[in-house]
Amino acid sequence: MSAGDKIRLSVRERQQLAAIQAMVEAGDPELARKLSGHKGAVIVALRRVWQTCCVWAKACSERRWVGPLVFVLGFALIFSTIATLPWAGMVGALMVAAGIGLSVHSWQRHRDQGAPRRPVGQSVGD
Repeated sequence: MSAGDKIRLSVRERQQLAAIQAMVEAGDPELARKLSGHKGAVIVALRRVWQTCCVWAKACSERRWVGPLVFVLGFALIFSTIATLPWAGMVGALMVAAGIGLSVHSWQRHRDQGAPRRPVGQSVGD
């Protein structure tokens, strides 16, 4: 039964549902929170970060210079913090990976836009 279903409940049925909900909340508040549809703040924050990263990656993949720039900045961050801040080196490694991914995606997009497509089965020499 989805939340969009319109069901009329009698007063007795509402009382029974309220009693069941009270028992669940008293026995396991975490389960009651999940059943009521409330999401934790951490999950909401992670989902928002993921959505922001996806929007950023889509916008950056349209510009060919962003991938190499992120790659170089990642390596600079790795080498500049190698002895002082090891966690910053991990951020640099993620930047290097993102730079490579953006560069490959941009290169493939550019190649696909410029190259004519051949039908399947047609040889290169035709």
